[in-house]
Amino acid sequence: MREDGTIGKAYGYQIRKYKQLDTLLEQLRTDPQNRRMIVSLWNIEDLPDMALQPCAYQTLWDVSDGRLNCMLVQRSGDMGLGIPFNMTQYAVLVPLIACSVGLRPGLFTHVINNAHIYENHVEALKTQLPKTDNHTAVLVMAHGTPHPANAYYSVVQNRIDSAGLKNVYIYSVEGWPHLDTVIPQLKAKGIKEVTIMPMMMVAGDHANNDMAGAEPDSHKSILEKEGFKVQTYIHGLGENQAVRKMFVERANEAWDALEK
Repeated sequence: MREDGTIGKAYGYQIRKYKQLDTLLEQLRTDPQNRRMIVSLWNIEDLPDMALQPCAYQTLWDVSDGRLNCMLVQRSGDMGLGIPFNMTQYAVLVPLIACSVGLRPGLFTHVINNAHIYENHVEALKTQLPKTDNHTAVLVMAHGTPHPANAYYSVVQNRIDSAGLKNVYIYSVEGWPHLDTVIPQLKAKGIKEVTIMPMMMVAGDHANNDMAGAEPDSHKSILEKEGFKVQTYIHGLGENQAVRKMFVERANEAWDALEK
């Protein structure tokens, strides 16, 4: 935040200056097959006048079969706070714009160049992890994606290992590592009992059905069939008091800056 209480010529300034949203809406209404529907917040001329140069800096839009698709390009973001917030922002924005131009929401694609994890985010996750010993483990279920950005789950696992969290494994529903990747590692270490929990803001369908459901193909059922005793922790990160505290602190910092 600058001394004048603003973020300078960043984000909304770039939208207003060039009427980018107006242009996008007009293109969607009159020429939905246009391949130049791009909203960019990365204005080289104005970068020195920005308190923070945009992290999520560009969106590309297209229409297929009456559905509005959006690709968000992000240069940098933290996995614990910023990226979930950015995903939520644009997951809301896509249907709002689609509704405005008579389309249905389509595919939202999120490309992240540098995803990172701060130490306090790992500390917040620690607060909900049960203690483990040589024969117990915690499996933390992430969403996953076929996109190459899925590789950043390796970074998450590295941060967990670096924090000294014993026998804590990240796996994903729709990407790598999958549950099938983790099971051989558990057996090789002689693990007998596992606790499975979601690494998602809300414990929704993936947590209640894919992870902990009674169906034969649920993660719980698969693990039990492999001989593990399974405990389930069906609570989203949004219920974690330490995670909530981080969001509140970030919101208060922003509010305080506006009041200066």
